[in-house]
Formats: sequence, structure tokens, C-alpha cells
Amino acid sequence: MSKDITTFKGLFARIEKEIPSILQRIGKDVAGVLRFYVQQNWYNYMDSKKSIGGYERTMQVLESITCSKVEKIKNGYKVNIFFDIDKIIPQKQSGLFNAHMSVDGSDMWRGHSVPELLIYWLNHGQNSPIYSFPGVGFWEDTIEFMEDDKYHINMMKEELKSKGFVIE
Repeated sequence: MSKDITTFKGLFARIEKEIPSILQRIGKDVAGVLRFYVQQNWYNYMDSKKSIGGYERTMQVLESITCSKVEKIKNGYKVNIFFDIDKIIPQKQSGLFNAHMSVDGSDMWRGHSVPELLIYWLNHGQNSPIYSFPGVGFWEDTIEFMEDDKYHINMMKEELKSKGFVIE
């Protein structure tokens, strides 16, 4: 470290200064893990089944995975990893299945937007008489990876080390 820390107050101030950028980096990495599982569990799975005939892949679900900016809250910080539904655009496709829409061309189903429901259906599955598929569990796999490998804890340690902190 460029400056020795001699008090707990100084230590906490230095950590407080570094936390937002560290958490932003970790959030982006976690979003990358989620992208990996969406790609592996959904896109690769469906491509291997060759069951997407009549549909033109948009990649919008994968591209919608977003990491929020770090926000200071009452007892710390938070960063959200989420699917930005506004990036999943319902579109009619001539001669093909509609993308992110109901078969009837609606972008709503039972009061919810189809793009919003799509994330749930992909993760948990759906039993449509027209086009059913099993859930692929990308959320669960991402969470399991994070917990099993203590990924975020190890990332925090590595980021603090890169900032000059000695972590044993």
C-alpha cells in the first residue's frame, strides 16, 4: 500500500473507499457466470436438440443480463444482477414463431409481459401444448457455483490483495 494504515479508523476508511469498485467488478463477474449458465443450459441445450425450427434466435435473453451500479445502503452496499426485460423485444417474425411473444402475436399473457415470463419459463420450464420444454435452472446453477466455490468471497480477497491489502 502506498500509505501505511495505523488505526482501525484509517483501515475502515481505506476499505470503504475501495469497496464500491471492488463490488462493481465482482458484480460484473457474477453476471458473466450467469451468462455462462444461460448459454450452456439454454442456448447450447436447445441448439443440441435442433428443436428451434421456425424460430430465429435473437440472443436478447443472454444480452439482457445486466449488472447494476453499486449502491450504498443502510448497512453496506448492494449490486444487482438481473435480466433487463426492456432489452428483450417482442417481435413478429414472418413465417416463423414470434420472438418473445405469444403465438397470437400478443406481448402479454395473463397480465404479464411475455419477456418477463420468458425468464421464468426458461429457468423453470413450461408445459405448453404447442411448445413445451423443461426448465434449465440457470439461476440455481449460478447460485450453486457461487456458494460451492465461495466465488464472491474469493473475488473479494483477490481484489483487496490487488489494492495492497494483505489477506491470509
